[in-house]
Amino acid sequence: MDAYYDTVPVNCKVAKSKSLFISAEGLALPCCWTAGRMYKWWHADPRIEQIWQIIDSIGGKKMLDARQGLEKVFATGIFEQIQHSWNRKSCADGKLKVCASKCGIEWDPYTEQFR
Repeated sequence: MDAYYDTVPVNCKVAKSKSLFISAEGLALPCCWTAGRMYKWWHADPRIEQIWQIIDSIGGKKMLDARQGLEKVFATGIFEQIQHSWNRKSCADGKLKVCASKCGIEWDPYTEQFR
């Protein structure tokens, strides 16, 4: 699967619908899948997940606080950074694996569960 994630083009479902996800913490992220990667229970340190590299690069999760206004969140460039990650040559090189796994164009696990 990792070889697939490294090479599959991403066709973001959220970008098409122009929607946004607000977490229970009040954080604005593109979707529940990216937000869900912030706190995976099976990691002793959840910050090993790739999404934290992007969050840290914009100044930390406080910069995603929707209660301070969505304009401020959009100004961080997080959405563009996530989108630019899809053009990286592999997940090891910074392509977000969560995006490749949920929105890779060759296989859609979300839709497949209803077939």
